[in-house]
Amino acid sequence: QRSWLTANPFARQLGASSYSIYLWHWPLVVLLTYAGEQANSQWMALGVLGSVLFGELSLRYVENPARKGLSRSGLWVQSGQLAVVTSAIGLAAVLVFLGVKLSHPVVSQRLDARVNVIADESLNVKPRRDDCFVGSGVTSPACVYGGTEVKAILLGDSHADAVSGGLAASVLKKTDGILDLTYASCPTIFGLNIVDDNNKTQCKEFNGWAKEKISEYSEDIPLVIVNRTSVYALGQHNIKEKMNIPLSYFNSYNIEITDGFLNEYSAGLIESACELAKQRPVYITRPIPEMMVDVPKAMARAMMFGKPDPQISISLEEYHARHKVVWAAQDAAVARCGVKILDPLPYLCHDGRCWGSKDGRPIYYDDDHLSEYGNKLLVPMFKQVFAASASH
Repeated sequence: QRSWLTANPFARQLGASSYSIYLWHWPLVVLLTYAGEQANSQWMALGVLGSVLFGELSLRYVENPARKGLSRSGLWVQSGQLAVVTSAIGLAAVLVFLGVKLSHPVVSQRLDARVNVIADESLNVKPRRDDCFVGSGVTSPACVYGGTEVKAILLGDSHADAVSGGLAASVLKKTDGILDLTYASCPTIFGLNIVDDNNKTQCKEFNGWAKEKISEYSEDIPLVIVNRTSVYALGQHNIKEKMNIPLSYFNSYNIEITDGFLNEYSAGLIESACELAKQRPVYITRPIPEMMVDVPKAMARAMMFGKPDPQISISLEEYHARHKVVWAAQDAAVARCGVKILDPLPYLCHDGRCWGSKDGRPIYYDDDHLSEYGNKLLVPMFKQVFAASASH
């Protein structure tokens, strides 16, 4: 009470309105994030001042009058007033929900049609995803896409799931189809365990089951392996808390990335691919480029605020620095047992960069998974699989 820092009118008033400031700061943070200005120091300063200003105003003209008004009433009157206010807010929420639901075309017209196209790309995943893509258990529904005659087998994690539409669109005949054996967060490395906070992932067991399942099919049917391989060895690419922390292990988990682990990881990738190549032709896909932001969200928000297309991309140097361990292991598998490489970079990258959009439309449904629009860019790449199979 004797300190000049706190014993002054400004500090006392700031303390009195601190909770109101806290309530107001978050909507402003969200607004700056939507506007893409969360790192702009000028807007950050305005956000802080706005929080203080709105907090002071709401304290004086909303909170204090309401509190004083309620204090002059008895318990039953207070309860009635609160019930009326709560009911009014609830009714307003229901009316807004129904209004949006029943008049969605009108509501969507508030935005430029291009914004809706961009934003909707976040939902543009394969139609049977919920039925065919698994994230727990040991087995897969083993869905077949396209025709009923299986001409290729797809094995891998969510990146494989994301490109299954492109592979299915690459078949030579309408009667041809592909077998889907995809499992969330499960790279095709036998004996590898995945770090899973929910204890649902049984990747090692699934890979064992998948190997047996694949053996049931004719040896002339090629196997296409697609994985987000680098993330399990090196950690997330854009989540600070999970960067440089491996998401997998063989025997015992170590939070640090060691040369020993990377060597074991690479050896596991090579041995797994070569074991599968004993039975049939095997194609390994180079890693899909990972963007640093959610592409549809970033593009849609920029357009909503009248900003130009942010042209989301990463450099080829960033890509190769991220994936050099995996590339080296894949190259070693090619040399050891003749697996073939499918390279998406010629279709997703140009002018020294890998892009998150094409012709003003996102090719990802988030920051690293290709959408149904994006995976069709890889049809020429996947056609190599069926062309080679047909030539035998």
